Amino acid sequence: MLRKIKKFIFIIENSGLTKEEIIEFEKKRINLNVSRTNKPIVAVFIFSSIQIVIDIFDIVLGKNDIKQLSNIFLLHVFAVIFSLLWVLFYKFKDKYNIFRMLEKTYYLFNVIFVVICANNSVNNLAVSGQISPYIISCFVFAWVLLIPPKISVTTLIAGAIGFLIRVRFEGLPHNAWMGVLISVVICTIFSVIMSINSYSNFLGQYINNKMLVEINRKLEALEKDRLEFFANISHELRTPINIIYTANQMINVTNKNSSCPIKALSKYSNMIQQNCNRLIRLVENVIDITKIDSLSFEVRLINADIINILEETYFSIRDYVEKKGLKIYFNTNIDKKIIACDPYNIERIILNILSNSIKFTKPGGEIKISITSDENFVYISVSDTGIGIPENMIDRIFERFVQVDKSTMRQNEGSGIGLSLVKGLVELHNGTISVNSVLGKGSEFIIKLPNKITEKENNISQLGLISDSTEKVSIQFSDIY
Repeated sequence: MLRKIKKFIFIIENSGLTKEEIIEFEKKRINLNVSRTNKPIVAVFIFSSIQIVIDIFDIVLGKNDIKQLSNIFLLHVFAVIFSLLWVLFYKFKDKYNIFRMLEKTYYLFNVIFVVICANNSVNNLAVSGQISPYIISCFVFAWVLLIPPKISVTTLIAGAIGFLIRVRFEGLPHNAWMGVLISVVICTIFSVIMSINSYSNFLGQYINNKMLVEINRKLEALEKDRLEFFANISHELRTPINIIYTANQMINVTNKNSSCPIKALSKYSNMIQQNCNRLIRLVENVIDITKIDSLSFEVRLINADIINILEETYFSIRDYVEKKGLKIYFNTNIDKKIIACDPYNIERIILNILSNSIKFTKPGGEIKISITSDENFVYISVSDTGIGIPENMIDRIFERFVQVDKSTMRQNEGSGIGLSLVKGLVELHNGTISVNSVLGKGSEFIIKLPNKITEKENNISQLGLISDSTEKVSIQFSDIY
């Protein structure tokens, strides 16, 4: 029970909002309270000013008890002064941006508001035997104003205690005193409940609005990425199709011209083959990334030598990389390391990363593949001396459809799903991938895989995981021109 009460009283601290969000919420709450109370305060100023004139006439004419009239007169004067200060403060608060002062002043206003109404109720009690001003003030305080529970609860309880002490000294009969006590207790309980409910509803609306804004922001970002993806895919499809179409036309022209050399036909045939491979790669990547999203992609783990897989990958691409004017190295101090993995997809992961390294490393640069291990993990590193990745893109490089250069006039081709697919394949191995990069100096991709084996033994060749390495390289590097 006490825990629930504490949770309600300290609701803002337990809301899960950040410090900045709490400050923003408090500004909205206080500004709303100020705007709600500004007009009533002006009305109090006008009403109290009129009452002061009436009080002066009553005192001069000697009506009723002079002492009681004097107390009422002083209350009205105090109300006029306070309301005047409040109107001036409200007028200049936005000009000088004094939020901290506004917060403290508003808390002071709450206390004074209750005190004024309590004293007015005491005077009214002496005249009519009713404490209606106090009850009305508590309900207005609880329902209209948005006050943090820890402030509203203490203010209402302290106001009730002060009011009861003041009434007790008025010398009321026991029955009248008990009636006032019961009324004040009931009024305070309902006021506390109303105040907490109003504040909780406003806080809930603020949190829901923040969530809606965040959801809308994410949806807008996803929509933007989707449109960029379709633009990239359209470009990726159009480019090889145009090349294939042009090459086919050139073959037709060559066939009609019997004097054209065979080399010309071979050149156009190779162009068609490369761009068919590019389309195959694009379609495979789109299909597989969709399967990963729908949790229907399955990696076929076997106990395989990860060193051998990387060595074969290295040797299959070494000549290709060197023809591009780059140097490539493979370093390891481990002779053999058997782990549970899917050899086909491990090779696919490495080729995909190497494809980026080749595309974004200028001739004369270096690419290094290395592998180390400890008791729990195997670490595969692919580093290059390429152009690097901007700092603001490093955290987003593995997101779907994200490209560092999104323009259709970019120097290197890509659909923006390669590294996202790599991340998905690594995670299906229960591993992780990260990147370290310095713009203008190069990048390093680090893959961390569990150093363990599987109890289910499979034959690699039976699973169809070994295919022509040249064909794999041709497909994975098909968007490198």
